[in-house]
Amino acid sequence: MATAALLPSSQGNIEVYTLIWVDKYANDSQETIAAQKYLRLAINYFKIFKTSVECVNYIKKSSKDRRFVLIVSGRLGQEAVPEIHDCQQVSAIYVYCLDRAKNEQWAKQYRKIRHIITDLKKLVNKISEEQTERLRNKTNESLSFTILTKDNPNRFFYSFVFIECLLQTNSNLNDKSDFLTLCRKFYENNEIELKNIDDFQENYIPSKGLTWLLKQTFVARILTKSLLTFRFDILLLVRFFLHDIERILRKVPCQSIIKVYAGQILSNDVLQLFRTQLGQCLIMNSFLFANTRNEIEKSFNEIECSNDYQRVLFEIEADPRLPNIKSFGNIKLQRSPSLPPEEQTIFMCGSIFRIEDVRQGHGGMSIVKMKLCSNDELDVKSMSDQLKTEDSMMVFGRLFSKLKKFDQAKMFYEHLMKNLPVDHTDMVLFYDALGYVEKKRENYDDSLVYLKQAFDIKSKSLDAGHTDLADSYMAMGEVYQKKNEIKQAFEALNKAMDIYAKQYPSEHPKIAQCYINLGHAYNKDKKYKKALECFEKAQATQTKRHTINLVLAAEIHNHIGSTYELLNTPDKALENYNLSVKFYEKISPQPHLIIGNLHRTMGKIFEKSKQFAQAQSAYEQALNVFSIVLSSTNATITEIQSDIQRVSGKAK
Repeated sequence: MATAALLPSSQGNIEVYTLIWVDKYANDSQETIAAQKYLRLAINYFKIFKTSVECVNYIKKSSKDRRFVLIVSGRLGQEAVPEIHDCQQVSAIYVYCLDRAKNEQWAKQYRKIRHIITDLKKLVNKISEEQTERLRNKTNESLSFTILTKDNPNRFFYSFVFIECLLQTNSNLNDKSDFLTLCRKFYENNEIELKNIDDFQENYIPSKGLTWLLKQTFVARILTKSLLTFRFDILLLVRFFLHDIERILRKVPCQSIIKVYAGQILSNDVLQLFRTQLGQCLIMNSFLFANTRNEIEKSFNEIECSNDYQRVLFEIEADPRLPNIKSFGNIKLQRSPSLPPEEQTIFMCGSIFRIEDVRQGHGGMSIVKMKLCSNDELDVKSMSDQLKTEDSMMVFGRLFSKLKKFDQAKMFYEHLMKNLPVDHTDMVLFYDALGYVEKKRENYDDSLVYLKQAFDIKSKSLDAGHTDLADSYMAMGEVYQKKNEIKQAFEALNKAMDIYAKQYPSEHPKIAQCYINLGHAYNKDKKYKKALECFEKAQATQTKRHTINLVLAAEIHNHIGSTYELLNTPDKALENYNLSVKFYEKISPQPHLIIGNLHRTMGKIFEKSKQFAQAQSAYEQALNVFSIVLSSTNATITEIQSDIQRVSGKAK
């Protein structure tokens, strides 16, 4: 499954850098065609455009994490360079032309034009030489991190789960060979990298993982891009390599608190985000390579910075004695036999830092001060503990689903399944899980296929009245309801209810959930009174319990309120929405987005009933919640402010 999703070089780039040649005649001579082969040894992914318009459109539509090295002809360069020079994705430009003196006139105003060259062999050599240095100097590559912000904390937790999944789950036996197979497809015209792949296959051992990471060969480049872009399909295949790196870093720990530096070119918008998030944490989604301040500032001198970007120096303090942190260590690099070893600090991907300060440095450089922090300081500790105690075969898929990352959940389950025999006892768990994931992805037909496969396995070994079969009936009933196949939905849900009623006490939460699903089906069938009866029966199950399930009670009253709205009974709708709010507030003292949405819904009911003072009050309560849980730039804030303004003039 994983390798099938990975594309050869003609269809997708799995490295950071792309080489673009903009020249109408780039394919018209044996000399230029031969040069392309050698250029691919430096930058494997290669595109040719015959017009400047094609090139400009391609670059401007590309993601910010990509990097481009351009070769342009004199004429097309004059058209393309002014359009794309200030794009941060453009790292370097080379003008290949017949008349050097003529092209120097227009090229001298563009800092990213590295050379104007008339000899093709010199062009190839210069690009190859300077690309080696670009790969060594990671300052211009995008640094992948996620900041914990109040309006979207799930992005941070997704990054955390993503990295933990890669580090805590075992590799499949075929992962390494599958990875090398896709590499051979991508580098099919690159003799050097094909030799490196053969070398890796024959000679790689876990103790040499760090050596392969630091060598600028295929492994490091693909891993960099995959971590940067969250290419889960590729990263699942290279878990073995990440595990080896982590073990090596544990063996070379720092012995005391260190202060090191890293450099990055950041947009003004991202730098402003750092300023507004002082005291918050960020997670590094990739390896962080740190050095002395002098080395980082020297690397900045080699980078041209576009107008909307700044040079940012990260000042990092790290204490190796902190509990529950990702590994980091000092290593020595021998760049050249004639030079002394260069010391560098590597932080494992998944390291978490706290943003302590942002200040202005010299020469227009900004300095971001960060301190390594323990998982114990964050809400991720409970999640981390859960990952260590639950069955890792399923827990990451469930966490991806919880964070609404259903594509990753599906990919993870399928990757685990591919090495299991079809009659493995865990297959039923994967079919059920994939049925749920496909329902959330709104692939309802696929969902039913998986759910029926799970049901077939269960029915061969379980009695007809087993609750596991009822779970399958209820899951299928939900999907049929989503597909508007109401008759089949009722059949499945009623079968589930028959089993639950015989096996569970009347207050069991699954009975309540089955009533809720029946209520949704009746609402879809526009039988609102029947739906209301079902929701009220679900509510009745809660009154019989010694302790109320607050989440379920909040949801039930929300459903009852929405059904009363459909029945045009606004007073009852408001009563139940208010009850829903009270239950949600009992769940957590912290404001929650759903509470704001409920207040806004009540505001709309009041406004529709021309009770403008009550509508204004409800909208204002919604704004209070949204102001806490959403950023000030979120569109919902503007919308609710408009709601308040609209009714305030009408309120007496």
